[in-house]
Amino acid sequence: MKFSWNMLNNFIDLKSITYKILINKLTLAGFEVEEIQENHKTKDQIINLSITANRKEINCAFNLAKEISIIFNLPLKINLQKMQFINNKKYQHYNFIKKSNQINYVKIDIIKNLKSQNSPFWLKSNLNQLNIKSQFLLSDIQKYINIKWGHQIIIIDLDKLVTQNINFNFINIKQDNNNNLEIVQYNQQKLFSINMNNELIIYNDLQYNHKTKNILIYHIIYNNNHAINSENTFNYANEEIIKLIATFGQGIINKSTNYKKEYTIDKNQIKVTKKEIQQILGPINKHKIKLIPKKQIHYILYQLDLNPKYSQKNQIFTTIIPNNRKHDLKRSIDIIEEVGRIYSFENFFSLLPKYKNRGKSSIKSQYIKKIHNILINMGFNEVINSSLQKKIMTENHNILHIYNPLSEEHNILRHNMINNLISNYISNISHKNSQNTIFEIGNIFYRNTNNNRYIEEKHLGILIHNTNFYQNTWSDKSTNLNWFHAKGLIETLFKKLQIKNIEWIHDLKNAIINKQTYFDNNYRILIRNTKNKKIIGILGTLNHKYSPEIYKKNLNVYICEININQLQSSIYFNNHLTYQTKNYSIYPSVTRDISINLHHNINIKKIKSLILKESINLIVSIKIINEYYNPTNHIRSICLRIRYQALNRTLNNEDLKNITQNIQRLLNQF
Repeated sequence: MKFSWNMLNNFIDLKSITYKILINKLTLAGFEVEEIQENHKTKDQIINLSITANRKEINCAFNLAKEISIIFNLPLKINLQKMQFINNKKYQHYNFIKKSNQINYVKIDIIKNLKSQNSPFWLKSNLNQLNIKSQFLLSDIQKYINIKWGHQIIIIDLDKLVTQNINFNFINIKQDNNNNLEIVQYNQQKLFSINMNNELIIYNDLQYNHKTKNILIYHIIYNNNHAINSENTFNYANEEIIKLIATFGQGIINKSTNYKKEYTIDKNQIKVTKKEIQQILGPINKHKIKLIPKKQIHYILYQLDLNPKYSQKNQIFTTIIPNNRKHDLKRSIDIIEEVGRIYSFENFFSLLPKYKNRGKSSIKSQYIKKIHNILINMGFNEVINSSLQKKIMTENHNILHIYNPLSEEHNILRHNMINNLISNYISNISHKNSQNTIFEIGNIFYRNTNNNRYIEEKHLGILIHNTNFYQNTWSDKSTNLNWFHAKGLIETLFKKLQIKNIEWIHDLKNAIINKQTYFDNNYRILIRNTKNKKIIGILGTLNHKYSPEIYKKNLNVYICEININQLQSSIYFNNHLTYQTKNYSIYPSVTRDISINLHHNINIKKIKSLILKESINLIVSIKIINEYYNPTNHIRSICLRIRYQALNRTLNNEDLKNITQNIQRLLNQF
């Protein structure tokens, strides 16, 4: 968008600012200056700015001048005052904009007997240098007011109305809900309409031209769009419109009225702490330790018309966002960015701070990483699938559907891990890959039917099919793993994870509905926590309808799904050691073998523990090396190898004799 240097000087004194400094400051403030053109005829410079979408309020010379005044801390030449609404008591008993959703205020002026439609030279020059074509007086004034003040005015040819004697009480608004339009009418004749985006449509039969003599002017303040027709500049813009038309058109100012709708302005407050501003913006460039002071922050917020209030107790700035900035100032970080932009980012220390404290990963993430590493070390391959999948024909009502999905292949959130693993398995089989030991860790989603809440859980899915799993001897052929091998792999995983308090049960009534159709009804088993009796997972054979080719070969595919949250609650944390340490003895040990006869109902473990308890200082170990069972008298003969050793001396024959007698005494009890 192009701006005139001379027009900007009408609002702010730019004599002390060079073009180079202006370009640099505007660039740092978030504006891109594309070029500055010199116009020798008008002795003016044209600034071509690229306006970003979040700064759409910079749509006229005044708003840019106001932005420059904030950046350079220069005063404006005009004093902005709160708009004063003048009530016309003659017409206020009928307020037609009460029914409007788009209009908050409207001023209506009538100017008659225009004698000239020739635009003055300065007006043509101002438009032409901004690449705006000059036509005639009314059109040029309308365009000039827009580029200078950012106000769009509506001009209607009064002679084209049914009557020229205007009675403002006949003006009304009609709602066109089908087209989302508000139509302004005079005595049932359509004047203009406004859509939801505040775009104006003036009907062709009422448009003015270079021959128009009498006009009706509508100047509106909108409800939803504060980037145009701002309240702060409404009076200035309206006065200049009337003055220019009356002066250069030599017309007579006739009737005038205004209508105001009673409305409450939502005070959009944003709070931001001083600490947050200082931490995010960092130290000032010349002082690595010094931060931007509170007074400077308060002054910048005041410059930005944010009406700041500071709480000394809580050290919080409370700001009120003006209407023309509500579209881009919505969060506390936006306020911080404005402070940094006006103070100039180049004034802050540019190096990233170094932090000694490193972030910590959660116990759950560490646990998931451990599961991943264990399975990889056990020879499994990890697969990663999308959480979105195609709906499967099922009676399960807990599935979460995607509203407006991108495709039918991704219309639900996955409710188990097994379905994707089966797809991976089928794909691998089709590519002649018969070794499928794969796993996936991811989230599943479903709805709890008891409280109708949406649940997201972290699950582990495993699929095992390997035709070359083990060999009995090196000369034998490799064979497929069976049920016990698959169960053993899961138990190995649990053992390495220090999982305790679990049991394998066949209670299929508790089988998880989301997964039970994938399993063979005769070969599935549940994993349950013995303490809280909650189901951790399920292991079983894949239903043969998913693997008909494998079924023909009399082979099985094993699938398992485990709830990681429930699995984590079964970990045994060995925080306290249950054993003591002691030094090795430097003295030699003595080994003796003894034979004892026991009845078949006597536990050998009980005898070993009793011997160790009575001779704990001298007997180091007891091992069973042989056993003979006599079926005639039902007596077992067990050979024990006992190793003796003392910590402070070498054992002699007397010591060994005493120990042997003591063992005989103990064995007499059985």
